[in-house]
Amino acid sequence: MGRRRATPDGAVRDLVAGGRLGAVRQLRVAYLQDRLVDAESPMTWRLRETAGSGAPGDIASHALDQVRFLTGEDIIEVSGRLRTFVNERPGPDGPEPVTADDAAWTTAGLGSGAVATGVENGPGVEVLGGRGALRFDLEHLNELRFMEATGPVTEQGSRRIRASVEESAAARSVVVRVGSADAALTR
Repeated sequence: MGRRRATPDGAVRDLVAGGRLGAVRQLRVAYLQDRLVDAESPMTWRLRETAGSGAPGDIASHALDQVRFLTGEDIIEVSGRLRTFVNERPGPDGPEPVTADDAAWTTAGLGSGAVATGVENGPGVEVLGGRGALRFDLEHLNELRFMEATGPVTEQGSRRIRASVEESAAARSVVVRVGSADAALTR
């Protein structure tokens, strides 16, 4: 993930920082992926305990960073669960034992009391506030689902809004390499 300049992340951060959702109470971050579902998928560095940390270090670290970026808050507590679904994978010299987890579930507490939950592997975010909510996923990169609960109940509901790099405050300091010169895209 590690995509602070991705269009939806910047737009979400702007809406949260601008108070459009009210006090953030819950966030749900998911990065679901099917690359390790097949038991015949070959062994990789990330499935070896000696390489580091399995799913938490490989993917959850990016999800937790995303929570901090979107909310501007520090994470003050974390709990979770790890799981290894496939215990052995094909290696270059035959089957190899999987010694690290291949999935992780995380719950994180933020300084404000908000709770962030995550399921490792599938690119999406939900932010729930006292006055609204929003949702996005990377399969619809320039699109947010936004619900602002401040109007009459008969007019409330989710609506789709376009989120583009040009309109996101978080993306206003992107530097683009053009030939041998850098062009700053700032407003």
